[in-house]
Amino acid sequence: MTLPAILFLRAHPKQFYVAAPYSLPIAHARKGWLFPQGFCSLFVLFLTAAPVKECHQEVVFCVGNKRGDIRMNIVTHEDRPREMWRAEVETRMQIAAANGAAELCIFEQWVGPGAGAPTHSHPVEEVLTVIAGKAEMWIEDRRAGLTAGQSLIIPAHRKHGFRNVGSGTLHIHAVLASPIFEASFDGAAEPVKRWTS
Repeated sequence: MTLPAILFLRAHPKQFYVAAPYSLPIAHARKGWLFPQGFCSLFVLFLTAAPVKECHQEVVFCVGNKRGDIRMNIVTHEDRPREMWRAEVETRMQIAAANGAAELCIFEQWVGPGAGAPTHSHPVEEVLTVIAGKAEMWIEDRRAGLTAGQSLIIPAHRKHGFRNVGSGTLHIHAVLASPIFEASFDGAAEPVKRWTS
């Protein structure tokens, strides 16, 4: 007796390595199929009743083109340099496209009293977390004070900014949903892009 089975395979956002030890008379399921990113398929398989009871499928995340080829990219934050972004604002990029990130960037900023980030926007979502100090943050015309242990979620394309309203250094931790930092500042002709390679 032959039974139809429908198998959905979707390899997104990461690539999947598929090892399928089936005994199939029609579908050629062989070890080593690598589906490209974003690929989506529908397979109709015809299986005999006996192999169906024993078959199993193994799906393993991988980087590269061989099973088990997983690259571990470890970044030591203290080894990353600090750079002066503007007066009284130091930035240390921890994770970005420059050191192998594909989906986000993570950075820290140390901001002197009265300084901060002028009104700007990003094409992606951002999360700002206060590690130490006191900040005033805004999105469009709404403002709030944040202290250590609080975060602000900023939707994509919303104008926002912050400044240090305390007497000491404001320490900020930021996560941006893009491996490249891109910001459009009010009055600037072109977006600012940083840490692209």
